[in-house]
Amino acid sequence: MMQRVTVAVVVMAVGAWGWAAHAEAQTNFSGTWVQASSGGGAAGGMGGGGRGRGMGMGGAFGERVVVTQDATTLKATNTQPDGTSTTFTYLLDGSESRNSVPGRQGGEPIILVSKATWAGDKLSIATTINLAFGGNAMTFQMTDVLSLDGDTLTVQSTRSGMRGGEPTVTVSTYKKAQ
Repeated sequence: MMQRVTVAVVVMAVGAWGWAAHAEAQTNFSGTWVQASSGGGAAGGMGGGGRGRGMGMGGAFGERVVVTQDATTLKATNTQPDGTSTTFTYLLDGSESRNSVPGRQGGEPIILVSKATWAGDKLSIATTINLAFGGNAMTFQMTDVLSLDGDTLTVQSTRSGMRGGEPTVTVSTYKKAQ
C-alpha cells in the first residue's frame, strides 16, 4: 500500500512540475508595438481596415498597440489616429472572454466572444461575433495567432469569408517601440 501511495505522489509531483514548466514557458507579449508591415490578403470580415487591424483582436492590433500580460490575462490597448483607444482583455486559461466594440452609427455595442489558447509558444485567440443586419443574423469567426521572435511580433489573422466565401488571411508584423 505504501508503494502505491509513493508512486501516486511521484506521479502528481511530476505532473505538477510539467504544468509549472509549461506555465513558465508561455511567451510574454508585453510591450508597445508599432506596425512594420501588413499583407497576405485584403481586409475582409468586419471592418478590418486593411492595416493589420484583425477583428479577432477586436481591432486591438492597429498601427500601434500596448500589450500588458500577466499569468492570467493579456490586455491589448489600441490607440487610433483620432486619439480614441480601446482595450481588449483575454483570459489565458482557455475560458471565454467578452469584449465589445461600438456599434456602427451609434448602434448597440458589438460583443466579441473569444477563447485564447496556447500552442507551444504561440497564442491563438479565436473570436466569434454574432450580428444582425437588416433582420438577418450573421456569424463571423476570426482567429489571430500571435508569435514572437526577438523584438518582432507577428499576428496572423484568419477571418471567415462573407456569405460563405473563402477565409481571408493577413499577416502583420510589429516592432517593439524603443
